Amino acid sequence: MHIGLRYKLMGIVLLAALPFLFYAVHHYVVTLDENKTKAIIRNMGVAEETAEKVGSFINSTQNVLYSLALHPAVINQDSKKCDEIFSQLLPLYPANEVILAADMTGRNYGSALKPEIAHTLNYSDRDWFVGASKGVSYVSNHYISKLLKNSVFMIAVPVFAASGIQKAVLGFPVNLPRLKEHLQEIEKVDVDANFCLIDSKGTILIDSSNSGAIGKSFNPGSLLQKIAKERSGSLVALDQHGVEQLYSYATIESTGWKVLVGTPSATVSIVANRDALRHLFFFVLICLTGGLTSLWYSQKLGKRVENIINGLNEVATGNYSLQLAVDGNDELAKACTAFNQMTAEMAKAEEKIKNFTQTLEKKVSNRTAELNNAKNELEAFSYAVSHDLQAPVRHILAYSQILLEEHAAGLPESSLHHLQRINRSGENMRNLITHLLDLSRLGSQQIMAVSVDLGSLAGEILRELAENDPGHVVEIRIQEGLLATGDKSLLGIAMRNLLENAWKYGRNAAAPLIEVGRTGSEEPAFFVRDNGCGFDMAHSEGLFMPFQRLHSADQYEGTGIGLATVFRIISRHGGRIWAESQPGMGAVFYLTLQHVSDKS
Repeated sequence: MHIGLRYKLMGIVLLAALPFLFYAVHHYVVTLDENKTKAIIRNMGVAEETAEKVGSFINSTQNVLYSLALHPAVINQDSKKCDEIFSQLLPLYPANEVILAADMTGRNYGSALKPEIAHTLNYSDRDWFVGASKGVSYVSNHYISKLLKNSVFMIAVPVFAASGIQKAVLGFPVNLPRLKEHLQEIEKVDVDANFCLIDSKGTILIDSSNSGAIGKSFNPGSLLQKIAKERSGSLVALDQHGVEQLYSYATIESTGWKVLVGTPSATVSIVANRDALRHLFFFVLICLTGGLTSLWYSQKLGKRVENIINGLNEVATGNYSLQLAVDGNDELAKACTAFNQMTAEMAKAEEKIKNFTQTLEKKVSNRTAELNNAKNELEAFSYAVSHDLQAPVRHILAYSQILLEEHAAGLPESSLHHLQRINRSGENMRNLITHLLDLSRLGSQQIMAVSVDLGSLAGEILRELAENDPGHVVEIRIQEGLLATGDKSLLGIAMRNLLENAWKYGRNAAAPLIEVGRTGSEEPAFFVRDNGCGFDMAHSEGLFMPFQRLHSADQYEGTGIGLATVFRIISRHGGRIWAESQPGMGAVFYLTLQHVSDKS
């Protein structure tokens, strides 16, 4: 049994269990998000309610002070009477530390506690005294009281005489540890949550989880910077211990102080983590159960599947006579039956292929023999043309030339004309036979591929044409670096035919021009261009067929074999050739080769 089948079966089990895993992950994300939302809403409620309670506490304390500021003893700065009144009122306000009064120089003239010490104190250096001396109520930030040396904040109001002149300042300092106890009694905060009251300078007034933090700067200060401009809101940030907290905050409008309530993120995720662990346990249980079942089932199927695999391997080696044992009536048994049917059909097909191969080999052998006979007959024909046809033509040309040279003076003018026509026709016949022989040899000639400079080759041919025909002046333009790969002799024949045509058909041009170059397109093509008589493209279907002429022999001499020869040579090089022309506008012949050098 191959291990691959086991893994496949286990993979099926895992795929079946994946929806449950997806559900567990989704449930975890949703539960965690819901718990965070609930914690934020709960913390926001505590923060806003605490801010409202502290604000109400400050307002009610100010109202008490404003009422007390109207008492004659306070206005007249009666120390004894003020001490008595203040000491009677103080027990009614357990969160406050003391009630005191100071004249406009800052000297204490009334105190609910320790008057003999309090009357020696001066508050002119306190910001609450300076603020309230300006005729308005004032709530200070955190400071240490002079009398009892406790952490407090001061609520102070001005005292005015009937004339409207400010006479003194009343102060009602709030004891912060007592205020914390008071707020914890009325605010129901989760065990894991804690709230802080922070003054406008960033000093902690109350910390529900750490009484020793009162009077210290809140850390991290960056958190206060984030919430400074907002009245209320929620955010996730690290506390001074680097623990991630879900914070909600609210602002006390009268002082600008912040109430900050935080719950550790880890606490919020406890329920979600517990559910996730439970779901993970069930997922692992499903996977283990399914995995063990798949292993047991794979072992049960192993031998039967291995039997089929071995049979397939035997078939792969060419043993089509193999038959598998069919055990049972399940899908694997049906597969064995189908396998046996397949091998039987393959054995029959193999026998047919062997018979067909033998017949085909015999046909190929016969056809090869026929092609060899045809090739031999073609070579015999070429030999006959080379020797049997060329000899009479040579005799005709030789005797006609003797008559022209030795007896021309004694012949009538008409006979002389006929003799000259015989000579010219004989020359044409000899050229035609030569070209036909060359064309027939192209199919069997072996190509010797070398680097060929077509520009240099064209220059040599054109110089030869100019020497043989000095009366025909032609402007020549040849690009440099026309390098190609091919048989030099065959490409020379092709270029000669193209250039001789350009030379011939440009004879009647006003300023004959022949150009040889290469295009700059993606498929580089060499070209030969002239400005001669041109031809009509509508009649160019047989342009590269033997004996197909677009101009009469009376206009331009030729055998009609040249372009067919060029076509055969270019085809042997794996390229192609085509032409573009208009009557009276010259012609351009393009040719491509299978191996064209990119060097220039």
